[in-house]
Amino acid sequence: MKISIITVCYNSEKTIERAIKSVIVQGYREVEYIVIDGGSTDNTCDIIQKYENAITYWVSEPDQGIYDAMNKGIAASTGDIIAFLNSDDWYESNTFERVKEYFSESDADMVSGCICCVRNGERSIIHSKEQDNADDYFLDIGFPHPALFVRAKLFKRYGAFDTDYKIAADYDWMLRVCLAGVKVLVVNDCLTFFSYGGVSTLRRYDALKEQYKAALTAIQCHKKEHLRERLREYYERELYFAKRETAYNRAISYQINKIRTLLDVRRVYYIWGVGVRGKQCRDLLVRAKISIAGFIDSYTDLTECDGYRVFRPDSIEPDAIVCVTPKQYENEIRIQLKEMGMAEDNIILFSNLVERIIQLGETDYNEDYSYYCLL
Repeated sequence: MKISIITVCYNSEKTIERAIKSVIVQGYREVEYIVIDGGSTDNTCDIIQKYENAITYWVSEPDQGIYDAMNKGIAASTGDIIAFLNSDDWYESNTFERVKEYFSESDADMVSGCICCVRNGERSIIHSKEQDNADDYFLDIGFPHPALFVRAKLFKRYGAFDTDYKIAADYDWMLRVCLAGVKVLVVNDCLTFFSYGGVSTLRRYDALKEQYKAALTAIQCHKKEHLRERLREYYERELYFAKRETAYNRAISYQINKIRTLLDVRRVYYIWGVGVRGKQCRDLLVRAKISIAGFIDSYTDLTECDGYRVFRPDSIEPDAIVCVTPKQYENEIRIQLKEMGMAEDNIILFSNLVERIIQLGETDYNEDYSYYCLL
């Protein structure tokens, strides 16, 4: 079974070598590796040339975007199975052999595995999700694209990616084929490592708008008008949160000096909570060049977290500054700190800080309200 792997890239010198190596070290005999570069101006092409003996075909030339480049890769491929490896992602070892077995032992048109997401050195698993009701595809396909392997015949039968979509053409394509009734084998197997920071993750708000457009088009094509209101409610909610996330990320990227004015930069801060929000707070303080004394947590056996000491609440001096991150318990923790003798001004609720940062991002973000025309 011949597997075609397609990588599209542009100015990817920092990550492309890892992606290429992850294909080469598979040791799979029937692999075809295709690299489509968009005319990089850094050292990307030099790195590709370094491994060109292991690359079946590669080209470097201007394109009309990611999906135009992917379509070039599809046109150049000759494999039975096609998959796309982003230039900043990489495969788990022995992935191709496992994929071959999944296809050989089933009549699946697509195999969808899990992806291991890597963000700031931390890993989490996103599982593929089987859909019991075809209507749910309009809201969430549930098949992570970096760990999706498809039979090449699907592109001949249903066409390639629609380049009118700049960010969500993969969603549009999967919606098309899933609604056509192709067979998907969902496996609880981590096949691909995924790096946050690609186009779709950095531009989630814009990606959601395109997904909504694709879903509305599919509603018309498949005469699913009963889903229109459900779709409107779903995307109204998702776009709202994506807008806030965009504003927050924009503020911490471009307005860090204004964020520093929200904090006492001369003091050393403790972070209450070692969970996701605690680490988000840590990242913010590090970016703002605020000194961190450590984490505080009552319910962990950890003595260290990400290189910082973990303290018990009763060991913190009353004149310390504490940023409280557990959203569900922040008021309870605030009361506890005040009972310990801590001044109100020394207690920072992370939720309040995030809201103020979002407001900074919103004032500096030329919002495109065109999605309201769809809603």
